[in-house]
Amino acid sequence: MEKYMLGVDIGTTNIKAALYTYSGKEVFVKSATYSLHTDAFGAATQSAHEMKEKTFQVIRESTAECSKNGWKISFLSFSAAMHSLMAVDDKGEPISPVFTWGDRQAEPYLADLKDEASPSLYHNTGTPLHPMTPFVKLYWLKRTSHEMMQKAYKFIGVKSFILYQFFGVYVTDYSIANATGLWNMHTLSWDKEALKIVGISENKLPKLVPTTEVLRGMNENAALVSGLDQKTPIVIGASDGCLANLGVNAIEQGQVALSIGTSGAIRTVTDRPLTDKNERTFCYALTEDLWVIGGPVNNGGVVMDWAMHRFVETEDSERIVESKESRFEQMMHQVDSAPLGADQLFFHPYLVGERSPVWRSDAKGSFFGLDIHHQNEHMLRAVLEGINLNLYAVYIAIAEVIGADAKEILVTGGFTKSDTWLQMIADIFGVELVITEVFENACLGAAVLGLYALGENKDFSDLNQMIPIGKRIKPTKTHHQFYQRHFEKYQKLNEYYLKMFEVLDR
Repeated sequence: MEKYMLGVDIGTTNIKAALYTYSGKEVFVKSATYSLHTDAFGAATQSAHEMKEKTFQVIRESTAECSKNGWKISFLSFSAAMHSLMAVDDKGEPISPVFTWGDRQAEPYLADLKDEASPSLYHNTGTPLHPMTPFVKLYWLKRTSHEMMQKAYKFIGVKSFILYQFFGVYVTDYSIANATGLWNMHTLSWDKEALKIVGISENKLPKLVPTTEVLRGMNENAALVSGLDQKTPIVIGASDGCLANLGVNAIEQGQVALSIGTSGAIRTVTDRPLTDKNERTFCYALTEDLWVIGGPVNNGGVVMDWAMHRFVETEDSERIVESKESRFEQMMHQVDSAPLGADQLFFHPYLVGERSPVWRSDAKGSFFGLDIHHQNEHMLRAVLEGINLNLYAVYIAIAEVIGADAKEILVTGGFTKSDTWLQMIADIFGVELVITEVFENACLGAAVLGLYALGENKDFSDLNQMIPIGKRIKPTKTHHQFYQRHFEKYQKLNEYYLKMFEVLDR
Protein backbone atom coordinates (compact mmCIF):
# COMPACT_ATOMS: atom_id res chain seq x y z
CA MET A 1 0.00 0.00 0.00
CA GLU A 2 1.33 3.44 -0.95
CA LYS A 3 2.12 5.76 1.94
CA TYR A 4 0.82 9.32 2.24
CA MET A 5 1.94 12.35 4.23
CA LEU A 6 0.05 15.52 5.12
CA GLY A 7 1.83 18.89 5.18
CA VAL A 8 -0.13 21.64 6.93
CA ASP A 9 0.86 25.31 6.56
CA ILE A 10 -0.71 27.76 9.03
CA GLY A 11 -0.38 31.02 7.11
CA THR A 12 -1.24 34.61 8.00
CA THR A 13 -4.51 34.78 6.06
CA ASN A 14 -5.16 31.16 5.15
CA ILE A 15 -4.34 27.60 6.05
CA LYS A 16 -3.52 24.82 3.63
CA ALA A 17 -3.26 21.06 4.00
CA ALA A 18 -1.58 19.20 1.15
CA LEU A 19 -1.45 15.42 0.78
CA TYR A 20 1.62 13.89 -0.85
CA THR A 21 2.90 10.46 -1.70
CA TYR A 22 6.28 9.60 -0.19
CA SER A 23 7.80 10.39 -3.61
CA GLY A 24 6.56 13.98 -3.29
CA LYS A 25 3.64 13.82 -5.73
CA GLU A 26 0.87 16.21 -4.73
CA VAL A 27 -2.49 14.43 -4.44
CA PHE A 28 -4.75 17.26 -3.28
CA VAL A 29 -4.80 20.55 -1.38
CA LYS A 30 -7.46 21.70 1.08
CA SER A 31 -7.56 25.33 2.17
CA ALA A 32 -9.52 27.80 4.27
CA THR A 33 -9.22 31.50 5.05
CA TYR A 34 -9.55 33.44 8.27
CA SER A 35 -10.11 37.07 9.11
CA LEU A 36 -7.39 39.65 9.65
CA HIS A 37 -8.46 42.59 11.80
CA THR A 38 -6.68 45.90 11.17
CA ASP A 39 -7.10 49.48 12.35
CA ALA A 40 -5.58 52.94 11.96
CA PHE A 41 -3.25 52.37 14.93
CA GLY A 42 -1.30 49.58 13.20
CA ALA A 43 -3.15 46.56 14.56
CA ALA A 44 -3.09 43.38 12.46
CA THR A 45 -4.65 40.67 14.63
CA GLN A 46 -6.58 37.43 14.34
CA SER A 47 -8.81 35.19 16.41
CA ALA A 48 -6.99 32.17 17.84
CA HIS A 49 -10.25 30.21 18.00
CA GLU A 50 -11.05 30.91 14.34
CA MET A 51 -7.56 29.80 13.33
CA LYS A 52 -7.96 26.64 15.42
CA GLU A 53 -11.32 25.85 13.84
CA LYS A 54 -10.03 26.37 10.30
CA THR A 55 -6.96 24.23 11.03
CA PHE A 56 -9.10 21.34 12.17
CA GLN A 57 -11.44 21.95 9.22
CA VAL A 58 -8.76 21.42 6.54
CA ILE A 59 -7.32 18.41 8.37
CA ARG A 60 -10.82 16.92 8.71
CA GLU A 61 -11.52 17.51 5.00
CA SER A 62 -8.21 15.80 4.20
CA THR A 63 -8.88 12.76 6.37
CA ALA A 64 -12.40 12.47 4.93
CA GLU A 65 -11.10 12.39 1.36
CA CYS A 66 -8.42 9.89 2.32
CA SER A 67 -11.03 7.68 3.98
CA LYS A 68 -13.23 7.82 0.89
CA ASN A 69 -10.33 6.67 -1.32
CA GLY A 70 -8.86 4.11 1.07
CA TRP A 71 -5.69 6.13 1.70
CA LYS A 72 -3.95 6.25 5.07
CA ILE A 73 -2.10 9.31 6.36
CA SER A 74 1.17 8.02 7.84
CA PHE A 75 2.05 11.31 9.54
CA LEU A 76 1.28 15.02 9.65
CA SER A 77 3.91 17.77 9.71
CA PHE A 78 3.40 21.47 10.40
CA SER A 79 4.60 24.71 8.86
CA ALA A 80 3.56 28.07 10.28
CA ALA A 81 4.00 31.76 9.65
CA MET A 82 6.65 33.43 11.78
CA HIS A 83 6.36 36.13 14.45
CA SER A 84 2.85 35.43 15.80
CA LEU A 85 2.25 36.15 19.49
CA MET A 86 -0.68 35.52 21.82
CA ALA A 87 -1.28 35.19 25.55
CA VAL A 88 -3.21 32.34 27.20
CA ASP A 89 -4.42 31.76 30.74
CA ASP A 90 -3.78 28.68 32.89
CA LYS A 91 -6.74 26.90 31.25
CA GLY A 92 -5.34 27.36 27.76
CA GLU A 93 -7.83 30.07 26.82
CA PRO A 94 -6.63 33.09 24.80
CA ILE A 95 -6.62 36.36 26.73
CA SER A 96 -5.34 38.35 23.76
CA PRO A 97 -5.82 38.31 20.01
CA VAL A 98 -3.13 36.77 17.84
CA PHE A 99 -0.70 39.56 16.98
CA THR A 100 0.61 38.79 13.48
CA TRP A 101 3.93 39.79 11.93
CA GLY A 102 2.16 42.72 10.27
CA ASP A 103 1.03 44.25 13.57
CA ARG A 104 2.80 47.61 14.05
CA GLN A 105 1.38 48.71 17.40
CA ALA A 106 4.80 48.29 19.02
CA GLU A 107 6.45 50.72 16.61
CA PRO A 108 6.40 53.80 18.93
CA TYR A 109 8.49 51.88 21.49
CA LEU A 110 11.13 50.56 19.10
CA ALA A 111 13.59 53.43 19.62
CA ASP A 112 13.51 52.93 23.40
CA LEU A 113 14.10 49.21 22.97
CA LYS A 114 17.08 49.83 20.71
CA ASP A 115 18.59 51.97 23.46
CA GLU A 116 18.17 49.13 25.99
CA ALA A 117 19.37 46.23 23.83
CA SER A 118 23.08 45.47 23.57
CA PRO A 119 24.82 45.28 20.17
CA SER A 120 25.30 41.54 20.71
CA LEU A 121 21.58 40.77 20.97
CA TYR A 122 21.01 40.59 17.21
CA HIS A 123 24.08 38.37 16.77
CA ASN A 124 22.78 36.02 19.47
CA THR A 125 19.17 35.83 18.26
CA GLY A 126 19.64 36.24 14.50
CA THR A 127 16.57 38.49 14.39
CA PRO A 128 16.74 42.22 13.58
CA LEU A 129 14.81 44.54 15.87
CA HIS A 130 11.48 45.28 14.22
CA PRO A 131 7.83 45.61 15.36
CA MET A 132 7.04 42.31 13.61
CA THR A 133 8.85 40.25 16.27
CA PRO A 134 7.31 38.89 19.48
CA PHE A 135 10.31 40.36 21.33
CA VAL A 136 9.36 43.91 20.34
CA LYS A 137 5.65 43.18 20.87
CA LEU A 138 6.32 41.93 24.41
CA TYR A 139 8.30 45.08 25.12
CA TRP A 140 5.29 47.10 23.96
CA LEU A 141 2.93 45.03 26.14
CA LYS A 142 5.26 45.49 29.10
CA ARG A 143 5.04 49.25 28.62
CA THR A 144 1.30 49.45 27.91
CA SER A 145 -0.50 46.34 29.27
CA HIS A 146 0.74 45.53 32.75
CA GLU A 147 -2.44 43.57 33.52
CA MET A 148 -1.98 41.23 30.55
CA MET A 149 1.68 40.65 31.41
CA GLN A 150 0.65 39.61 34.91
CA LYS A 151 -2.39 37.57 33.92
CA ALA A 152 -0.74 35.59 31.10
CA TYR A 153 0.15 32.01 31.96
CA LYS A 154 2.07 31.60 28.70
CA PHE A 155 3.07 33.71 25.72
CA ILE A 156 3.00 31.48 22.65
CA GLY A 157 2.70 31.47 18.86
CA VAL A 158 -0.18 30.10 16.80
CA LYS A 159 1.49 26.76 16.10
CA SER A 160 1.98 26.18 19.83
CA PHE A 161 -1.71 26.94 20.39
CA ILE A 162 -2.75 24.41 17.73
CA LEU A 163 -0.43 21.71 19.11
CA TYR A 164 -1.84 22.33 22.59
CA GLN A 165 -5.24 21.27 21.23
CA PHE A 166 -3.73 17.93 20.21
CA PHE A 167 -1.44 17.15 23.13
CA GLY A 168 -2.22 19.49 26.03
CA VAL A 169 1.38 20.73 26.26
CA TYR A 170 3.03 23.98 25.16
CA VAL A 171 5.93 23.37 22.79
CA THR A 172 7.63 25.37 20.08
CA ASP A 173 10.28 24.40 17.56
CA TYR A 174 13.68 26.02 17.22
CA SER A 175 12.71 27.60 13.90
CA ILE A 176 9.63 29.44 15.18
CA ALA A 177 11.45 30.32 18.43
CA ASN A 178 14.36 31.71 16.41
CA ALA A 179 12.03 34.20 14.70
CA THR A 180 10.70 35.56 18.01
CA GLY A 181 13.88 37.49 18.78
CA LEU A 182 13.84 35.80 22.21
CA TRP A 183 15.89 32.69 21.36
CA ASN A 184 19.66 32.34 21.46
CA MET A 185 20.74 30.36 18.42
CA HIS A 186 24.17 29.58 19.90
CA THR A 187 22.91 28.06 23.16
CA LEU A 188 19.61 26.74 21.66
CA SER A 189 17.78 28.26 24.62
CA TRP A 190 15.74 31.35 25.46
CA ASP A 191 18.04 34.38 25.49
CA LYS A 192 18.65 35.77 28.98
CA GLU A 193 19.13 39.38 27.88
CA ALA A 194 15.95 39.38 25.78
CA LEU A 195 13.89 37.91 28.63
CA LYS A 196 15.28 40.44 31.09
CA ILE A 197 14.38 43.34 28.80
CA VAL A 198 10.74 42.24 28.37
CA GLY A 199 10.43 41.23 32.01
CA ILE A 200 9.40 37.58 31.76
CA SER A 201 10.93 34.26 32.79
CA GLU A 202 11.37 31.08 30.75
CA ASN A 203 8.38 29.43 32.41
CA LYS A 204 6.10 31.91 30.62
CA LEU A 205 7.26 30.55 27.26
CA PRO A 206 6.72 27.14 25.63
CA LYS A 207 9.15 24.25 25.88
CA LEU A 208 11.82 24.30 23.16
CA VAL A 209 12.23 21.28 20.86
CA PRO A 210 14.05 20.62 17.56
CA THR A 211 12.14 20.99 14.30
CA THR A 212 12.35 17.22 13.92
CA GLU A 213 10.50 16.53 17.19
CA VAL A 214 7.83 13.84 16.76
CA LEU A 215 4.75 14.14 18.96
CA ARG A 216 2.66 11.04 19.61
CA GLY A 217 -0.48 10.14 21.52
CA MET A 218 -2.89 12.93 20.62
CA ASN A 219 -5.92 13.23 22.86
CA GLU A 220 -9.21 11.57 21.99
CA ASN A 221 -11.04 14.81 21.26
CA ALA A 222 -8.40 16.02 18.78
CA ALA A 223 -8.54 12.69 16.97
CA LEU A 224 -12.34 12.86 16.83
CA VAL A 225 -12.46 16.45 15.53
CA SER A 226 -9.62 16.03 13.02
CA GLY A 227 -10.49 12.55 11.80
CA LEU A 228 -6.91 11.40 12.39
CA ASP A 229 -6.05 8.09 13.97
CA GLN A 230 -4.95 8.71 17.56
CA LYS A 231 -1.68 6.92 16.82
CA THR A 232 -0.79 9.22 13.89
CA PRO A 233 2.55 10.90 14.66
CA ILE A 234 2.75 14.67 14.27
CA VAL A 235 6.08 16.29 13.40
CA ILE A 236 6.33 19.77 14.89
CA GLY A 237 8.05 21.11 11.77
CA ALA A 238 9.47 24.60 11.23
CA SER A 239 8.58 28.07 10.00
CA ASP A 240 7.11 28.71 6.57
CA GLY A 241 10.12 30.64 5.31
CA CYS A 242 12.61 27.93 6.21
CA LEU A 243 10.38 25.17 4.86
CA ALA A 244 9.84 27.10 1.62
CA ASN A 245 13.56 26.70 0.90
CA LEU A 246 13.28 22.98 1.57
CA GLY A 247 10.14 22.80 -0.57
CA VAL A 248 11.93 24.16 -3.65
CA ASN A 249 15.15 22.22 -2.98
CA ALA A 250 17.23 25.33 -2.32
CA ILE A 251 19.39 23.87 0.44
CA GLU A 252 22.72 23.29 -1.29
CA GLN A 253 25.64 25.71 -1.34
CA GLY A 254 25.19 28.22 -4.16
CA GLN A 255 21.40 27.89 -4.27
CA VAL A 256 19.15 30.81 -3.37
CA ALA A 257 15.35 30.82 -3.14
CA LEU A 258 13.40 33.89 -4.22
CA SER A 259 9.64 34.26 -3.83
CA ILE A 260 7.44 37.23 -4.65
CA GLY A 261 3.77 37.45 -3.81
CA THR A 262 2.20 40.43 -2.11
CA SER A 263 5.51 40.73 -0.26
CA GLY A 264 8.71 38.85 -1.01
CA ALA A 265 11.71 37.03 0.44
CA ILE A 266 15.13 35.81 -0.58
CA ARG A 267 16.96 33.10 1.37
CA THR A 268 19.83 30.65 1.27
CA VAL A 269 20.98 27.80 3.55
CA THR A 270 24.24 27.36 5.45
CA ASP A 271 25.58 24.76 7.87
CA ARG A 272 25.97 27.16 10.81
CA PRO A 273 24.34 30.31 12.20
CA LEU A 274 25.66 33.50 10.57
CA THR A 275 24.74 37.14 11.08
CA ASP A 276 25.40 40.39 9.25
CA LYS A 277 27.62 43.10 10.76
CA ASN A 278 25.13 45.66 9.39
CA GLU A 279 22.10 43.72 10.70
CA ARG A 280 20.40 43.51 7.29
CA THR A 281 19.60 39.78 7.33
CA PHE A 282 17.98 37.19 9.57
CA CYS A 283 19.31 33.77 10.53
CA TYR A 284 16.73 31.08 11.37
CA ALA A 285 17.07 27.38 12.14
CA LEU A 286 15.76 24.80 9.69
CA THR A 287 17.38 21.92 11.56
CA GLU A 288 20.24 21.92 14.04
CA ASP A 289 22.60 21.48 11.07
CA LEU A 290 20.92 23.74 8.50
CA TRP A 291 20.39 27.48 8.95
CA VAL A 292 18.46 29.83 6.68
CA ILE A 293 20.03 33.24 5.99
CA GLY A 294 17.86 35.79 4.25
CA GLY A 295 15.63 38.80 4.28
CA PRO A 296 11.91 39.46 3.85
CA VAL A 297 10.59 42.51 2.01
CA ASN A 298 7.19 44.13 2.44
CA ASN A 299 7.12 45.60 -1.04
CA GLY A 300 6.51 43.03 -3.76
CA GLY A 301 3.32 42.48 -5.73
CA VAL A 302 1.45 44.96 -3.55
CA VAL A 303 3.52 47.76 -5.11
CA MET A 304 2.99 46.55 -8.69
CA ASP A 305 -0.74 46.35 -7.98
CA TRP A 306 -0.63 49.96 -6.78
CA ALA A 307 1.22 51.03 -9.92
CA MET A 308 -1.07 49.05 -12.22
CA HIS A 309 -4.12 50.95 -11.02
CA ARG A 310 -2.43 54.33 -11.49
CA PHE A 311 -0.23 54.15 -14.57
CA VAL A 312 -1.57 51.42 -16.87
CA GLU A 313 -3.01 52.67 -20.14
CA THR A 314 -5.48 50.35 -21.84
CA GLU A 315 -5.08 49.71 -25.55
CA ASP A 316 -8.50 51.20 -26.19
CA SER A 317 -9.07 54.38 -24.19
CA GLU A 318 -12.83 53.99 -24.71
CA ARG A 319 -12.80 50.60 -23.03
CA ILE A 320 -12.07 49.82 -19.39
CA VAL A 321 -10.30 46.49 -19.04
CA GLU A 322 -11.96 44.66 -16.16
CA SER A 323 -9.69 41.61 -16.15
CA LYS A 324 -6.82 42.01 -13.70
CA GLU A 325 -4.74 39.60 -15.79
CA SER A 326 -5.31 41.71 -18.91
CA ARG A 327 -4.29 44.84 -17.03
CA PHE A 328 -1.18 43.04 -15.77
CA GLU A 329 -0.24 41.97 -19.30
CA GLN A 330 -0.76 45.51 -20.56
CA MET A 331 1.40 46.81 -17.71
CA MET A 332 4.25 44.51 -18.72
CA HIS A 333 3.94 45.65 -22.35
CA GLN A 334 4.36 49.23 -21.13
CA VAL A 335 7.37 48.21 -18.99
CA ASP A 336 8.97 46.63 -22.07
CA SER A 337 8.43 49.81 -24.09
CA ALA A 338 10.58 51.88 -21.71
CA PRO A 339 14.40 51.74 -21.79
CA LEU A 340 16.55 50.14 -19.11
CA GLY A 341 16.78 52.49 -16.16
CA ALA A 342 13.58 54.25 -17.28
CA ASP A 343 15.63 57.20 -18.57
CA GLN A 344 17.26 57.79 -15.18
CA LEU A 345 13.99 57.63 -13.25
CA PHE A 346 14.42 55.89 -9.88
CA PHE A 347 11.75 54.50 -7.58
CA HIS A 348 12.25 53.45 -3.97
CA PRO A 349 9.41 50.99 -3.32
CA TYR A 350 8.75 51.54 0.38
CA LEU A 351 4.97 52.02 0.17
CA VAL A 352 4.30 49.92 3.29
CA GLY A 353 7.48 50.54 5.27
CA GLU A 354 10.23 47.98 4.84
CA ARG A 355 11.91 45.08 6.53
CA SER A 356 15.11 43.85 4.89
CA PRO A 357 17.54 45.32 4.05
CA VAL A 358 16.79 48.65 5.78
CA TRP A 359 14.47 47.50 8.62
CA ARG A 360 12.61 50.80 8.70
CA SER A 361 8.89 50.63 9.38
CA ASP A 362 8.80 54.41 8.84
CA ALA A 363 10.21 54.20 5.29
CA LYS A 364 8.25 55.85 2.47
CA GLY A 365 8.23 55.37 -1.30
CA SER A 366 9.56 57.96 -3.73
CA PHE A 367 10.35 58.74 -7.36
CA PHE A 368 13.61 60.56 -8.11
CA GLY A 369 14.70 62.12 -11.39
CA LEU A 370 11.20 62.81 -12.70
CA ASP A 371 11.37 64.81 -15.93
CA ILE A 372 8.74 66.36 -18.19
CA HIS A 373 9.39 63.74 -20.90
CA HIS A 374 8.67 60.78 -18.60
CA GLN A 375 5.49 58.88 -19.47
CA ASN A 376 3.49 56.16 -17.73
CA GLU A 377 5.73 53.46 -19.19
CA HIS A 378 8.76 55.08 -17.53
CA MET A 379 6.93 55.20 -14.20
CA LEU A 380 5.97 51.52 -14.47
CA ARG A 381 9.47 50.40 -15.40
CA ALA A 382 10.97 52.44 -12.57
CA VAL A 383 8.54 50.82 -10.12
CA LEU A 384 9.40 47.28 -11.25
CA GLU A 385 13.11 48.06 -11.24
CA GLY A 386 12.77 49.54 -7.74
CA ILE A 387 11.15 46.37 -6.38
CA ASN A 388 13.86 44.20 -7.93
CA LEU A 389 16.76 46.47 -6.94
CA ASN A 390 15.51 46.36 -3.35
CA LEU A 391 15.54 42.55 -3.50
CA TYR A 392 18.99 42.69 -5.05
CA ALA A 393 20.19 44.75 -2.07
CA VAL A 394 19.02 41.90 0.18
CA TYR A 395 20.82 39.40 -2.05
CA ILE A 396 24.06 41.43 -1.81
CA ALA A 397 23.76 41.38 1.99
CA ILE A 398 23.26 37.59 1.99
CA ALA A 399 26.25 37.08 -0.32
CA GLU A 400 28.42 39.16 2.00
CA VAL A 401 27.29 37.16 5.04
CA ILE A 402 27.98 33.74 3.52
CA GLY A 403 31.01 34.90 1.52
CA ALA A 404 29.81 33.58 -1.83
CA ASP A 405 27.56 34.47 -4.77
CA ALA A 406 24.68 32.31 -5.93
CA LYS A 407 25.10 29.78 -8.73
CA GLU A 408 21.36 29.69 -9.37
CA ILE A 409 18.20 31.27 -7.98
CA LEU A 410 15.11 29.10 -7.61
CA VAL A 411 12.02 31.27 -7.99
CA THR A 412 8.38 30.82 -6.99
CA GLY A 413 5.29 32.98 -6.82
CA GLY A 414 2.75 34.56 -9.14
CA PHE A 415 5.37 36.80 -10.74
CA THR A 416 6.90 33.77 -12.52
CA LYS A 417 4.08 34.05 -15.09
CA SER A 418 5.75 37.21 -16.41
CA ASP A 419 8.76 36.77 -18.70
CA THR A 420 9.45 40.51 -18.41
CA TRP A 421 9.70 40.36 -14.62
CA LEU A 422 11.80 37.19 -14.66
CA GLN A 423 14.25 38.54 -17.23
CA MET A 424 14.66 41.79 -15.32
CA ILE A 425 15.53 39.90 -12.12
CA ALA A 426 18.03 37.71 -13.99
CA ASP A 427 19.60 40.81 -15.54
CA ILE A 428 19.82 42.72 -12.25
CA PHE A 429 21.17 39.78 -10.23
CA GLY A 430 23.39 38.43 -13.00
CA VAL A 431 22.42 34.88 -12.02
CA GLU A 432 20.46 32.19 -13.87
CA LEU A 433 16.90 31.74 -12.62
CA VAL A 434 15.27 28.33 -12.25
CA ILE A 435 11.47 28.26 -12.21
CA THR A 436 10.23 25.56 -9.85
CA GLU A 437 6.79 24.07 -10.44
CA VAL A 438 5.92 23.63 -6.77
CA PHE A 439 2.90 25.65 -5.69
CA GLU A 440 2.66 24.75 -1.99
CA ASN A 441 6.35 24.77 -1.14
CA ALA A 442 5.90 25.25 2.62
CA CYS A 443 3.50 22.28 2.78
CA LEU A 444 5.91 20.12 0.77
CA GLY A 445 8.82 21.33 2.88
CA ALA A 446 6.96 20.34 6.04
CA ALA A 447 6.20 16.90 4.62
CA VAL A 448 9.81 16.33 3.52
CA LEU A 449 11.08 17.42 6.95
CA GLY A 450 8.62 14.91 8.42
CA LEU A 451 10.14 12.09 6.36
CA TYR A 452 13.56 13.04 7.70
CA ALA A 453 12.31 13.34 11.30
CA LEU A 454 10.74 9.88 11.19
CA GLY A 455 13.87 8.28 9.73
CA GLU A 456 12.28 7.50 6.37
CA ASN A 457 15.05 9.51 4.65
CA LYS A 458 18.59 9.85 5.97
CA ASP A 459 19.00 13.28 4.31
CA PHE A 460 17.24 15.55 1.81
CA SER A 461 18.84 14.19 -1.37
CA ASP A 462 15.50 12.75 -2.59
CA LEU A 463 14.35 16.33 -3.22
CA ASN A 464 16.17 16.19 -6.55
CA GLN A 465 13.56 13.73 -7.79
CA MET A 466 10.61 15.39 -6.01
CA ILE A 467 10.84 18.96 -7.30
CA PRO A 468 9.66 19.52 -10.89
CA ILE A 469 11.73 22.14 -12.69
CA GLY A 470 10.38 24.42 -15.42
CA LYS A 471 12.26 26.82 -17.66
CA ARG A 472 15.54 28.57 -16.95
CA ILE A 473 16.20 32.27 -17.51
CA LYS A 474 19.75 33.40 -18.23
CA PRO A 475 20.90 36.99 -17.62
CA THR A 476 21.81 39.25 -20.53
CA LYS A 477 25.42 40.29 -19.91
CA THR A 478 25.14 43.87 -21.21
CA HIS A 479 21.93 44.43 -19.22
CA HIS A 480 23.59 43.18 -16.04
CA GLN A 481 26.51 45.55 -16.59
CA PHE A 482 24.07 48.45 -16.98
CA TYR A 483 22.17 47.48 -13.83
CA GLN A 484 25.38 47.27 -11.80
CA ARG A 485 25.96 50.98 -12.49
CA HIS A 486 22.27 51.75 -11.98
CA PHE A 487 22.26 49.94 -8.61
CA GLU A 488 25.16 52.07 -7.34
CA LYS A 489 23.09 55.21 -8.01
CA TYR A 490 20.02 53.60 -6.45
CA GLN A 491 21.95 52.81 -3.26
CA LYS A 492 23.41 56.31 -2.95
CA LEU A 493 19.93 57.80 -3.31
CA ASN A 494 18.61 55.29 -0.79
CA GLU A 495 21.14 56.39 1.84
CA TYR A 496 19.94 59.96 1.42
CA TYR A 497 16.25 59.06 1.58
CA LEU A 498 16.66 56.99 4.74
CA LYS A 499 17.97 60.09 6.50
CA MET A 500 15.08 62.17 5.17
CA PHE A 501 12.41 59.86 6.65
CA GLU A 502 13.38 61.13 10.10
CA VAL A 503 12.77 64.71 8.90
CA LEU A 504 9.28 63.75 7.70
CA ASP A 505 8.40 62.40 11.14
CA ARG A 506 9.29 65.61 12.99
